[in-house]
Amino acid sequence: MKIEAIEKLALQERADGSGQPTVLAPLKGNTNDKGTMFAGSIFSTCILCGYRAADKAFAQAGLQGDVVAARADIKYRRPVRSDAVAGVHSVSPVETSGTQPALNIQVNLRDADSQTCAILTARYACVTATKS
Repeated sequence: MKIEAIEKLALQERADGSGQPTVLAPLKGNTNDKGTMFAGSIFSTCILCGYRAADKAFAQAGLQGDVVAARADIKYRRPVRSDAVAGVHSVSPVETSGTQPALNIQVNLRDADSQTCAILTARYACVTATKS
């Protein structure tokens, strides 16, 4: 799937040692008027990382469908003054009464000094889910 913002923000998708997705956000091209990373770039980096983790988890569970971010909350803990990497902290299923499977995913964004700069907690749903 092509997401135009990935190219415009120069985000680089990778995986960590366990195979979980990570997303690198370069500082260059993503700064605000203070010379730190723009909050929208931080959010986009984290939401993309969570999206890729949700897509992978749903596929591993044998579910096919459209993955969407249903809800998201981000805490900006410190300014980002370097390139940063978003990585998955946790993935947990949500008990749902309906037919729409959902996951809660926490993503941490760390700077070049491995300091946590932002924490995203989001719920991703697999809409129109079918078993493969």
